[in-house]
Amino acid sequence: MNKYLYLFLIGSMILPCASITPSQALTPSGEWKLKDQSPWAKDYSMRIDVDPGESYNDSGYAPSSVYWAEYVTFNDANGGYLGLQRAGGKKLAIVSIWDGLEAKSDALPVADCYEYEKCTSIKGEYNWKVGHQYRFRVEESPRSPSDTEGDWWQISLADTTIGTVDILGEIKTPKWKGLNNANRVFLEYFWWPYQCNTLRHSKTTMGQIKGNYGLNDQLTSSSAYTYGTADVCDAQYTLPDMTASDYGSTSTYNKGTLTLTGNKYRGIHKWGNYQQQAKAGMMFALDPNSAEPYIYEALHDGVYGAFPDQGKDNTDWKSIGIGYPIINDLYFRNQRVYEWEERKNNYVKIGDFFIYHNKYNKDTEYFKLTKTDPGYFPTDKSNGNGWEYVGRYSKNDEALTYNIPVHTWNATNRSGKKGELYYYPKTKMYFILKNTGDYWYFPETETDNTWWQFAGYYP
Repeated sequence: MNKYLYLFLIGSMILPCASITPSQALTPSGEWKLKDQSPWAKDYSMRIDVDPGESYNDSGYAPSSVYWAEYVTFNDANGGYLGLQRAGGKKLAIVSIWDGLEAKSDALPVADCYEYEKCTSIKGEYNWKVGHQYRFRVEESPRSPSDTEGDWWQISLADTTIGTVDILGEIKTPKWKGLNNANRVFLEYFWWPYQCNTLRHSKTTMGQIKGNYGLNDQLTSSSAYTYGTADVCDAQYTLPDMTASDYGSTSTYNKGTLTLTGNKYRGIHKWGNYQQQAKAGMMFALDPNSAEPYIYEALHDGVYGAFPDQGKDNTDWKSIGIGYPIINDLYFRNQRVYEWEERKNNYVKIGDFFIYHNKYNKDTEYFKLTKTDPGYFPTDKSNGNGWEYVGRYSKNDEALTYNIPVHTWNATNRSGKKGELYYYPKTKMYFILKNTGDYWYFPETETDNTWWQFAGYYP
């Protein structure tokens, strides 16, 4: 993200012109403003609904390089941004602050940072999951005291779907009078070629900012918009009656959340649109807005007929399945999403994607095959038995959650999962369990020990 574009956005409600955009693709965006100031703690939430996918030998296409980001603004400075990324297919988490003073690593390492001028950053690989809900928190650090030079900020990332949290690290800033009550978000493609047929499809849901550890949530304003260069779709790829809203990028606001959708050309189109014509490789469904649409891939350019039965192909269509969250991987692997019963078939390869309708939590989940003759799918959103857990299908109108369960000491069963949050009533402190397994006593002071990492005084 270009710093000068950022300065322009923060200081103006007018959409920016193309001459200052950081890329040549339309950027879905939006903003909120809290009614009350909350200078020492802010919560930011997001869910990646469609993953741009892994890296493939895909010459002619843009690599899987998408940034889902939230601005971190201060009262006396422009601050920076944080978020999740696919960068060349790698999954990352990142926090960068312009004019920061120094940084400390934790779950993320300290990274070199220079974007048009000096910045301070923690950045590294982070195995986020499609369909999971995440809450970033920026708070005055309970672990590193501020001083006359500046303030230390602790940044944590909670996976509210599975109930775990990581402290990503800390960044020190000058005395900027705390966090501002306004916030903006964006979905950015940051690698070319910026064309409708080359960029991967992506979709994310962003929840409104909250202040004071979730207690301040009343807004005075909110909006959705896009900025940047208009999406490009050459005539050879467009179809009759197709508009920019069919192939481009959009931002919509509904009930306190923003839905940012990138490059809809590689998303799902409705059967019957465009005078019943398609381009080879485009994805279609009877109702793309249904809860879990069954997808078919067009096999040729031109007029098409009816879909075959699910799981079957015909001269016009190839079955892809219920695979919208992983639609990019299915496209580049040239596979439909497989079912459990197919795991031993000779057409299945290591690395292929499978669907699991989890009867225990009612989620539709996705796994990647890691060995031949695997066992059954793990039921707790984990890896194992020859499977790598990929993520889940987010439900329509599923509310974003900001909190994770808080556990207490259990003398009869002193065992827990890495990343779980615990409360110690005696000191009113919160601790994160360092490793899965048995644990022992909490520290009595603001320190860590073999089992516990001190997290602060708020859940």
